[in-house]
Amino acid sequence: MSAKFSAFVVTASLAVSGAMLCLAPQAATAQQKDAKALNPKVGTPLQAALAAGKNKQFDVALAKVKEADAEKKTPYEGYKINETLAFIYGAQKDYPKLASIYEKMLETPQFLGEGSPINTKTLAQLYASINQYPKAIEYSKRWLQDKPNDAEVLSMLGQSYYQTKDYKSCKETMTSAIAGVEKNGGKPAEGWLLFARSCSDALGDSATAAQVLEKLCRSYPKPEVWQSYIRSMSRGSADLPGFHWARLSNEVGVLKDAEDYSNFAQQAMLVYGTPSEALRVVEQGFKKQILGADAKTKVRHDILLTKAKEAALADKAKWPQMAAEAEQDPTGAKSAAMGMSYFGAEQWDQAIAYFDKALKKGGLKDTANVKLTLGIAHLQKGQRDTARSEFKAVSTDPVLGKVASAWTIRSYN
Repeated sequence: MSAKFSAFVVTASLAVSGAMLCLAPQAATAQQKDAKALNPKVGTPLQAALAAGKNKQFDVALAKVKEADAEKKTPYEGYKINETLAFIYGAQKDYPKLASIYEKMLETPQFLGEGSPINTKTLAQLYASINQYPKAIEYSKRWLQDKPNDAEVLSMLGQSYYQTKDYKSCKETMTSAIAGVEKNGGKPAEGWLLFARSCSDALGDSATAAQVLEKLCRSYPKPEVWQSYIRSMSRGSADLPGFHWARLSNEVGVLKDAEDYSNFAQQAMLVYGTPSEALRVVEQGFKKQILGADAKTKVRHDILLTKAKEAALADKAKWPQMAAEAEQDPTGAKSAAMGMSYFGAEQWDQAIAYFDKALKKGGLKDTANVKLTLGIAHLQKGQRDTARSEFKAVSTDPVLGKVASAWTIRSYN
């Protein structure tokens, strides 16, 4: 059983226990009040049964209930017998028998009274706690007919479907619940999203699974969630898209192995014009003991670190020359290169200024790359709305659209 479902069962069990705590004094008080209304041949043994039950003399209590049940009874007296049995079975924690008695009590709603703890929700929780999921589904659905927005029961229904391997109904229940919460401006429960994703995966519904994974990244941005999302969305990506996925992986803390660090740093240093970023990534890899961790790779990684330091220093030394060339370049390519250099050095204001200049000149061949990197610079400055506008502008690009959309999700973390 999953941790999420275990927590749900504990919650259901606590709810049932709470119902029993309410029922015990109700039953005792009701028996006292009803002493005159009940046939003494029924009422007297029931009072004795309650007294024995409170003293944990359950055999005696059940014998007294049997004695009362043997008499000719009115419907109300039959209900009081069931109420007493419910108290005894609850005290014994005999939940299968308790559930059966609750069902009988629900057949006479006229006797339950306002505020009774016995209802279809309690029965659903009870059946879920004893792993009788078809019954849990039945009573959850009955409860939801009148209270369709009960988040606790919606969750229980979906999870009960999951336990019966009815993944289609589980997915439909959870996605409907998620949509309802989002429509009202709320945040779906993490458990709902996890079950919706699991059911979608089981059904081979990759589209819904991806949508749910996006919601998890946005609302519950754990590293393992981001890792799953990036792995699924970046499959087959190489060159520039692959570089941007690596950058996002580093941003969310899921750049994990030495090869990833090394490849990202070399691309930043040798291909995409951000050598200061390369140095920062290599130093981070050493700090985390991912790079230089063993004798076989230490020499190679030390060389990479030295080259990254040299490249970062050389790049910064060229800033005056690059700035002059950028002013003279009519295409904007030199301004974009200047922006990339400043971006790598985390000088966001200068990077944004040069990217804006590059885009205004109108002669760029890699507009999508510049706009995406511009959006990231705005995000690093905390300018989320501006960043999202830039990401949105790139979201339809055939090469960088997916990673731009991923950065939009990141902007909500």
